[in-house]
Amino acid sequence: MLFQQWLPAQATDEASAAYWEGRAAQIFQAYGDDWAEFDRGTVEPEALVDRISRRTGLAAAAVRAVVDAVPLALQAVPATVDLFERLRAAGPPLFYLSNMPASYADHLERHNPFLAGFADGVISARVQLIKPDPAIFELAAQRFGVAPDDLVFLDDVAANVAAARVAGWQALQFVDAAQAEAEIRAAGWWPAPSFDQRDVESMPMGVKALGLLRHAGSDQSAFAPDALTILAHLASSERV
Repeated sequence: MLFQQWLPAQATDEASAAYWEGRAAQIFQAYGDDWAEFDRGTVEPEALVDRISRRTGLAAAAVRAVVDAVPLALQAVPATVDLFERLRAAGPPLFYLSNMPASYADHLERHNPFLAGFADGVISARVQLIKPDPAIFELAAQRFGVAPDDLVFLDDVAANVAAARVAGWQALQFVDAAQAEAEIRAAGWWPAPSFDQRDVESMPMGVKALGLLRHAGSDQSAFAPDALTILAHLASSERV
């Protein structure tokens, strides 16, 4: 259990670890409320710890240990990295759009060399906007220089997928790499072997991928539901 790694002094056995796992919902709030403001970049780690401690009655030191441990628990998902690399090798530039605190993004960028393969990306805390806010989709499209209807967005959160569609993007919900690839190919978004950068203007584009990262020892997507979303400016494509 992750809490046995994060709080070894408190989660000393399976029973106490289960207690802390049960408190996780109170700490993370399904990544809404306090945690959403952390993702938005409007709450610093110290203030987040204080808010959670006051709201839950948990000791500030324990909360701080959890907040600090989260980025260390994010691990690349091999199958999704493989999907990303194959899309990148096909030629079109790939982008990411992720709800994530700036400090967590800094950590991931330092420790995951494959992230250098993205042409660009938007981290929520760095622009003080979060998905599914329509403004972050507008900003991303402008920054990437791609018309909304030429972008294909993949995200594991249904609300984010719905918001992308409202913003005029094509979108699909990411479950795992195999499912995402199958749906990308079925939709005709996979780049042709003969893809040439000169053909960009004549092809549909876009792919956003999520699910590249997940908690170590967990079957769930990376810490934040969208941990590192991949947005591909493809002849199509989608997420980490």
